[in-house]
Amino acid sequence: MLWTIFVILMVMWLLGMVTSYTLVGSCTFTRDRDSSGTDKSYPG
Repeated sequence: MLWTIFVILMVMWLLGMVTSYTLVGSCTFTRDRDSSGTDKSYPG
């Protein structure tokens, strides 16, 4: 029972981290690329 709750929480946390990271990363990546014209490297 505890393992099930733990796994569900971990999956939800990972999904939240991945979605927020990809959304923020894509927004900043496109903005930097449009403004400067060069691909800027960022973690990941």
